[in-house]
Amino acid sequence: MTEEELATEPGRVATRADDAATETEHVFTPKDFRLDLRARLAIAEDEPLPNLDSPEIRKLTWEHVVPDRPVQSTPSAATSVPLPPPSRVLPPLPPRPTMPLQPPPPVAEHAVVEPALVEDAVVDAVVEDAVIDEPVDADVEVADEPVEDIDDDVEEDLESDLDDDFADEVEEEVVVVVAAESAAAEAEVNRLASVPDLFDDDDESPIELPPITPSGPGPVVVQAPVVYAPVLAENYYTPPPQRNPTTTVASIVADNKSARGKSGRKQKRHLLRTFVTLVLLFGLLAGGAFAAKKYLLKEPTWSAETKQLADDVAAARGLQFTEPVAVQELPVSEYATRLATSTIGAAANSAPMWRALGLVSGDLDLNAIGMQAVIDSPAFYDPASKTILVADDLKSYPHLQRFAMHRALTAALLDQQFTWGSRVSAAAAPVALAIRSTMDGDALSVANNLASGDAPDQLASELTAFTAAHAASATPSPYLAAVAARPGVAMRPTITSMGNDAAALATLEQATPSSDAVLDIAATPSTTPVAAGSQGMMFWYYVMAGRIDDGQAWAAATRWTADSTVASSGSTTQCVESTITTADSEGALILLAALQSWASLAPPETSTTVAPADINKITVKACDPGAAATPPTPVKVPMAFGGAGVERALVAAAVEAGNGTTVDAPCLVKAARARGGALSMPADESPVVAAGWPPPFVAANLDLAPGCVPPTG
Repeated sequence: MTEEELATEPGRVATRADDAATETEHVFTPKDFRLDLRARLAIAEDEPLPNLDSPEIRKLTWEHVVPDRPVQSTPSAATSVPLPPPSRVLPPLPPRPTMPLQPPPPVAEHAVVEPALVEDAVVDAVVEDAVIDEPVDADVEVADEPVEDIDDDVEEDLESDLDDDFADEVEEEVVVVVAAESAAAEAEVNRLASVPDLFDDDDESPIELPPITPSGPGPVVVQAPVVYAPVLAENYYTPPPQRNPTTTVASIVADNKSARGKSGRKQKRHLLRTFVTLVLLFGLLAGGAFAAKKYLLKEPTWSAETKQLADDVAAARGLQFTEPVAVQELPVSEYATRLATSTIGAAANSAPMWRALGLVSGDLDLNAIGMQAVIDSPAFYDPASKTILVADDLKSYPHLQRFAMHRALTAALLDQQFTWGSRVSAAAAPVALAIRSTMDGDALSVANNLASGDAPDQLASELTAFTAAHAASATPSPYLAAVAARPGVAMRPTITSMGNDAAALATLEQATPSSDAVLDIAATPSTTPVAAGSQGMMFWYYVMAGRIDDGQAWAAATRWTADSTVASSGSTTQCVESTITTADSEGALILLAALQSWASLAPPETSTTVAPADINKITVKACDPGAAATPPTPVKVPMAFGGAGVERALVAAAVEAGNGTTVDAPCLVKAARARGGALSMPADESPVVAAGWPPPFVAANLDLAPGCVPPTG
């Protein structure tokens, strides 16, 4: 049989021209043939397809189908081994196809295939086999219809993906079979067995593949091969040309590209988001630090002449200003009115009650009260406006000016630290006086401490000159003038004796006392706040001291524990009725005697009466005589705050004399009071400037201290 006849014989495969095998020897091996998968299968419509899953299908090699196969040094066995005769075997049941397969178009038995189509077939086989061998993500959607138009980006991604992801594996595992296990490769080859299932053919004849042309140039003649399992080449791979991928590959590649793009963009977004977050975080931290430095930790800005005074006060008190304090100079007359209004302006409607009890004579003249107070307080801190007000002529007295400014600046510093201004504005009259006394006592202590190193003799002479320059007529209310100008003289000795005990001072100044009875160092501390309408201990001291002896008035006032004062309006005048309570009957008798002496000196227009109401209660009734009434006797100026200041000075002196020994203050003060007559001397009145103050009361009663020292152990 000639070579041409052999090529046209069904079931036969043409070999190279140099093949010496004869038709009768049938000793060819599978490696002698290689299948050109780029060639499209030509199937005749009237010819049954062979079962390609049969193990007897001949295995072909690249030598039979690749025209540019490199020349080998040794001849191939395909040139000497004849092909075995074809045999018909029943095709096994094909596996379930991975994807629906469409029957190939019918091709003539001897079809001429263009080389481009052969290359496309190889690419199809490579792409499909590589994709199917790899596990496909369940989330990947595979289009039912082929992808017809794919943009250039997808083509570039497909080319790069095929080159990068598949090239190495395909070179080693030979073009189509990418999976390492032979079972996967065999399953893919068996996929071709599903082709005849698509046709209804009752014949069980084996499938005959179109004939494959021998290697070399020229057109490719397709023939049906002998039924045998084909095997791909092991070590040769021709890079596929660019072409549109199949639907499955396009979907997977597009999804992979989208995933990679999203991953890259997500990573970039994460980096950008992190960067922006860090920028915002550092910006917030920097802004917070700037705001804290500017508004919380900022150093107050003072005027040149005030800064040194403020620094001295802060160093002496051990506290720091949180904000600068404005300083305003006013003419003396205007300053005096502001001084009186700052303290008693809100209670000006109590003038009828004050006149009925003898605390005010005539009209309530705040300017006249302030002019009397200027002598003791030429500069003061107003907590309502957070401003220091100064009499404009104070600068003519430099030492007195520094003393007054140190006092006012200390009050402002304590307000910034302990907010005493807001507590005073909301408190009852006795509580407000107790708070002011504590804060002004601290301010006077700081000012006197600083004045001790600032020519005290010159300070004393300037104070005398300033008092003479501002001499005024008798004040219409010594009580109100004392409350406005010198509330701290009572507490100053105690605060001075505390020295640098910052914790004790803070505890004292942060607490809100129950009443002004705390000014009495011998009084039993009480936690019961005063009732509404109560006037306090110091109020009743000044009521009695305006007509009777200071010592008797102080001894009676210290028996006070509570009072309830109510103002009533008559048809023509306003009257006041008060009930005063003492701790015991003994105290009630002492207080009753002092009040009866006081009532006997009251103007007849007041209709004043005093009577016991209970074993420890006394009632007082009086009416307003009117602003036109003239008191029968000159107004008496009481000792400022009675014996509160000098008795505290006695305790402080006893502690100092004992080198810090603890002293029972109530014991010492009660023993001094029992001697009597101690407060009859004007020199015992506590001054504002306390430099070198030697009170006679302290010198006369200091010997009582050893008996009031608690035993140790």
